[in-house]
Order: sequence, then structure tokens, then C-alpha cells
Amino acid sequence: MRVVDSLPSQHVVIVAIPVDRNRQERARAKCLERMLYELDARGVAELVMEARTDALNRKDLRLVDQLRGSRRLTPSIRLNFGKPSGEPLLWLPDQVLGAVGAADSGDDRWLSSTLNRQVERIDIQVR
Repeated sequence: MRVVDSLPSQHVVIVAIPVDRNRQERARAKCLERMLYELDARGVAELVMEARTDALNRKDLRLVDQLRGSRRLTPSIRLNFGKPSGEPLLWLPDQVLGAVGAADSGDDRWLSSTLNRQVERIDIQVR
């Protein structure tokens, strides 16, 4: 985590609670919706997420279109997909989420004081 701590970065972590195992895709969509809103409000122009299957990527893009259509998202932010082999920084969210998840489970050794200051955690209710 020393490498993550040393990066001049800010992290927004959206946590859905509670998560019903049968509705994980819904929880993911709600988290993505909030993430896009938060990044858009901060002036971020592009979100690159790890690619999943083509069908699931299209589903995420449809969500972006719906959010734009309802004016909950500006046209300026784009969602793109990458593979960790071609986009090395895609490992970073996994590290941050792992540290936050471990801290939630009582193991805060990975969520150092430096990283903790770089993380903004937003909990959302998913019904």
C-alpha cells in the first residue's frame, strides 16, 4: 500500500448497503449511478472501468444514456472500458476497495492514515 499512499490521488468509494446477493447487478448500477454523479460534479471528463462482458458493458452504457436523458448526468462525462493489461491504473481501485473492505471487517492495517485522507466514502441504501 506504500505505492498507493504515495500517489497524488483522491478516491471516491461508493458502498451499497445492504446488498442482496440476488440483486448484485442492481446494487452495482446504483453505485455506478452515484459514482458518475460524484465524478461529474467534480468536473471529471472520463471514467475508465474494467471491462466485463460485452453485454454487461452495454448495460452500463445504457445506464449512462438514461442518466443523461433524465438530466441527472451532463453530456461531458464519458464512460469507457479497459483491460488491466492495457490500462495499468485499473489495479488501483481494487487496492483501495480492498483496504476499505478490510477496514470494515476490522482489519485497518491497509487503510493507512495517508490513504484514509485520500478516500471519500459514500454509503448508499439499495432497496
